[in-house]
Amino acid sequence: MFLARVFPLVIGLASYACALIPKPPNYEGENYNYDLTYQPPLKILEEPQYRDDSEKTDAIAEAFRHSWRGYYTYAFPKDTLNPLSGTFENDLSGFGSTAIESLTTAIIMGEKTIMDRIMWFIGSATFTVTRLVAEEVNVYEATIRLIGSMVSAYDLLNGPYRRYATTKSSLNALLDQAVLLTDVLKVAFGSDTRIPAGGVLLTPMIQRSGRLETTLGAAGGMGVELDGIHHRSGLKKLWKNFVNGFKALIGQPILHDKTIPGLFPDMVNTKQGGFFSKQGGYTKNTAPFYHGMIKLRNMDSRRYNRTAELWVESVEDIMKHLTSHPMNHRNLTFLAGFQDAQHIPRAEFTSCSAGAMFILGGATLRRQRYIDFGLRIAETCWTVTSSMPSGLPPRAFKWIDAELTAGTRRNPLPPVHFEAFANETGFWPTQRSYTLDSDIFETMYYAYRMTGDIKWQDRAWDMFVSINSTCRVSNGFVGINDVTVKNGYDLEGGPVQDKDQWINKMEGEWMSRTLKYLYLMFAPNGPWQLQWDGDGAFVFSHGGHLIQKPLWRSLDAFGHRRHPWLPDWDEVDPRVTGGYQGTEHEG
Repeated sequence: MFLARVFPLVIGLASYACALIPKPPNYEGENYNYDLTYQPPLKILEEPQYRDDSEKTDAIAEAFRHSWRGYYTYAFPKDTLNPLSGTFENDLSGFGSTAIESLTTAIIMGEKTIMDRIMWFIGSATFTVTRLVAEEVNVYEATIRLIGSMVSAYDLLNGPYRRYATTKSSLNALLDQAVLLTDVLKVAFGSDTRIPAGGVLLTPMIQRSGRLETTLGAAGGMGVELDGIHHRSGLKKLWKNFVNGFKALIGQPILHDKTIPGLFPDMVNTKQGGFFSKQGGYTKNTAPFYHGMIKLRNMDSRRYNRTAELWVESVEDIMKHLTSHPMNHRNLTFLAGFQDAQHIPRAEFTSCSAGAMFILGGATLRRQRYIDFGLRIAETCWTVTSSMPSGLPPRAFKWIDAELTAGTRRNPLPPVHFEAFANETGFWPTQRSYTLDSDIFETMYYAYRMTGDIKWQDRAWDMFVSINSTCRVSNGFVGINDVTVKNGYDLEGGPVQDKDQWINKMEGEWMSRTLKYLYLMFAPNGPWQLQWDGDGAFVFSHGGHLIQKPLWRSLDAFGHRRHPWLPDWDEVDPRVTGGYQGTEHEG
């Protein structure tokens, strides 16, 4: 009798206890509601086994040389090559951006001839004037693409690639020119708000441009490069500019009451202060800010521990409010944008770089849940890419959110000509161009280095083959207008001519980031590679350049002691607090 009464109670308590145990994500089943209290143990406790492939690295290096020949023949030392017309354009003030930002890729690939030519050019370049009067220099682009590359090349040639360094003067020229350009751009930080201006004018005099607004990413995404400059030059002012600007940025008021808690809108007023935009998410305008915070923490845990706390708050809100699953395809995980405090089921393909951010954050902070989420983003972005007839990703896409009412203005149905495609895949492209972007390659590289799973290598190689067959022309590589076109026909079966499909521009990102991530996926393991536990010698900047961490920098290749210590965060300027309390310099 006693057992008959007690047994149901025991069963009930056991069932209740089981219900309290959080369940891990199910990648293959229905969408998983990410419980913010779920903290699974790390799954990977030792370095994975990696597979290098010299045939594939040779093929990728050949694509780099082919791109360089076209650029050097028709565009050097200008900014960007137009391969179809054999002309050039200056989209970064004529500083020779493609050459400079390609330097680190040339070093990693061992392309000594190209490397020496670029270093000669950098040593003789002028960064204090522009060729046109009142031409605006984009501060963020110049920092991540030019300064980041020169600092990275200085580190690589002082470190694991010192065999390629020729003279001490050529190495010093890299750092000297990086410091010079940074010093020229520091006027951007001179506003009353201390938030960096989006642009500066160099000719006829150095001053901030009249543009009053800038993006969240541009204002807060330059930390890795500016920290690196200070560490190598000893110029404290350069680092102060970033710290003051960042702390001022995160302390700005949001001028609209409709926003998602914990997330920042994508536009800020640099003169009067305040976030005035009503939209945001993980987009091209915001990604450098969110990604940059965890990169700083990975670079130096002692000084940027508080930055990691802000990053955790932000990504928890991203996971909570912006995670979205398409109807009938709930195994896919998208990061939606937001408008007026409501998440909107649409995304730029830039959102795919969030996979790399979450994987790096999980490795750095030892949190498996972030790694799992990053891998889920990586899987989804591969699905989007492989669903396109060309095998290349679209610039932007939409889906029907499974949790919202379908057919509304917020959650519309696909256009008639994409209904069948959306039913099959779970989404449809809204901007169908591809311009040799690196976002998915970055995330696949991080996924491979974290897991050692060769499926990421296979997928990256498939994409490279697609690019080589679709985007390669006689003078380099070009973008394409429509990723739904294959073998000259669109989804409706209509013919599309190559001249209508090609975009006459080879973005600098192709040589500096896309080919670099591709090459490293098949290159031998080494200190220049991303390490599975986040404790490697280098951190990849947002421009795809490898910046050496301070703890790994005691002596350079010539035996000179580096600057081993930086001041406390709050000693930079006590008048600027921006919501941070205490010090970043923790014992």
